Amino acid sequence: MAALAITTMAARIEDKEPVKVLCVGLGGGSLPTYLQHTWNDRCQCHVVEMDETVVNAAFERMGLSSCVLQSKQLQVFVEDGVKFIQDRAQDTSSTPYDLIVIDAFDGEDSIPEGFLRQDAGCLAQMGSILHPSHGTVLVNMHGGKITSTLEWEIQKLTGSKSPGYNLESPLGRQIHGVCQSYISALEPQSAFTVSCSKQDNIVLVVSNIATLSKDKMALLAREVVAESHPEFSLEDRVQRHFWNALKE
Repeated sequence: MAALAITTMAARIEDKEPVKVLCVGLGGGSLPTYLQHTWNDRCQCHVVEMDETVVNAAFERMGLSSCVLQSKQLQVFVEDGVKFIQDRAQDTSSTPYDLIVIDAFDGEDSIPEGFLRQDAGCLAQMGSILHPSHGTVLVNMHGGKITSTLEWEIQKLTGSKSPGYNLESPLGRQIHGVCQSYISALEPQSAFTVSCSKQDNIVLVVSNIATLSKDKMALLAREVVAESHPEFSLEDRVQRHFWNALKE
């Protein structure tokens, strides 16, 4: 998720302006903390988490408190993410987000219904709070067992293409349905999925940036590495099982 966040935002035209981020779902706070560390005072991050227990754990045990205390650029809201987006869409004084990250799971470890379907929740309003030229949404989804690292290396050598999930399985069909819902609701210029091998997760990227091809993501990743020297490899992470959701 972090690799995709910093790489897609490198494609912004106004790349010297602060990055405004909305993270729905806090978890341990690792993603907003990393983005805050990477972009420093160039990042304004709003985090929405409906479970106060999760927020308390992140502050007390995960080191989030030090990050919040040192920067006024990170704000945590304890409320429902769907309602937060709906309210922001009604607030005409609110500036749009450059990046929205949906990393929320319910008690059944599934994406909440409000972020699944176009006809429910907040997908219709989400587009109105995205920056029109480069606004990007990342959606984290459980993908089940994905293609092995060896198979991925073979795909890179042979140039073959396949998604990082099984299109014939119930979970794969759900992922495909989520992709189509976001594409229909947001009408993006670019849409693709990438697999996260260690977490067995699939990340959907939908963006108003028209040039986010597999090759473009690789180029951006190399530029980010040259400039900021992240602690992990970017190029492989932003291409793994790259699947163009607009053409499939």
